[in-house]
Amino acid sequence: MTILLTFIERHQLDRWDEILPQCLSAYRAAVHSSTGYTPSILALGHEIRLPIEVLTSLAPAERIGLPQYVRELGERLKVAYNIAAQHQSKSQHHQKSCYDRTANEPAYGIGDHVWL
Repeated sequence: MTILLTFIERHQLDRWDEILPQCLSAYRAAVHSSTGYTPSILALGHEIRLPIEVLTSLAPAERIGLPQYVRELGERLKVAYNIAAQHQSKSQHHQKSCYDRTANEPAYGIGDHVWL
């Protein structure tokens, strides 16, 4: 969402729906700090190929059989999920410590009015 808002603000576009596909592509290709991976790796098991990469491909991709592809994809996803979980755990601890530094427990007294 931030990518889309930034682009709209910089270029003052009122037709945001026309640039949405490019913004989504940028989001899917960006490494997220909490997981250490791009959404495409965690969802697909590989980076997305941009249209220019498809058009300028110099060598044909190595063809492998379906069983081998499924096995390799499963292995890649398992490794990526484990590493992403470790990154996310570290990120959560960091966010908690940042929150705890400034969080204060409210002091309520008997008879105080509170919103429920």
